[in-house]
Amino acid sequence: MKDYIPGGEAEFSVWLENVNTKLPAYTDTLGVSHEDIAALQSAFNDVKAKIAEHRAMSTSLHSLTQAKVNVLASARSFVRKVMNRLKTHDRFTTVIGEDLGIIAPPQGAMLPGALDGVAPSFQLTVLPDLVRNDWVKGDFDGVVGQSRRNNETTWVSLGRDSKSPYDDTRPNLQPGVAETRYYRWRYILDDVEVGQWSSEMKVVCVIEPRVNPGTQ
Repeated sequence: MKDYIPGGEAEFSVWLENVNTKLPAYTDTLGVSHEDIAALQSAFNDVKAKIAEHRAMSTSLHSLTQAKVNVLASARSFVRKVMNRLKTHDRFTTVIGEDLGIIAPPQGAMLPGALDGVAPSFQLTVLPDLVRNDWVKGDFDGVVGQSRRNNETTWVSLGRDSKSPYDDTRPNLQPGVAETRYYRWRYILDDVEVGQWSSEMKVVCVIEPRVNPGTQ
């Protein structure tokens, strides 16, 4: 039998508001105490306040994440411009470049088996409509990702990604019900998977389906 109390937080808030609005008319009929009415109203107020607080924090986090991405992109562009200028100086040498880390090692410099133990590092950020995977590209071409949800025992492919971050926009398996997601990544070089899978990381999230403005 389907539960009459909605599972989604938005639906539950609307349902609870309806209860608080209409229940006082039945206090005498159903013998509902004033204490129960007051407690229900308090619960409704708490729900509204926490939903509003969560939405505000999620919006702020989304903005902060985008600001971080912009700062990193700006810093990379500026540093590359300065380093490229230094490399044109008449006293610049290969030794200086390798010391500063602005000259990539020769293709043949990598020892056999050097890639066996490499694995991507990444961070997870939960936003209202997605889980963002910020992974470190390094000298590789990209990554391949996998995910599990809740009690799933089999990893599901997220496909390949050549530019960080990767945004997982899949809605929850049960709308409005928090679920646990696990992620792991592996590097790709010359179109071949190399190294090891990263350590898995997990988040608990409620990702709502994206709404197409044209359907509203």
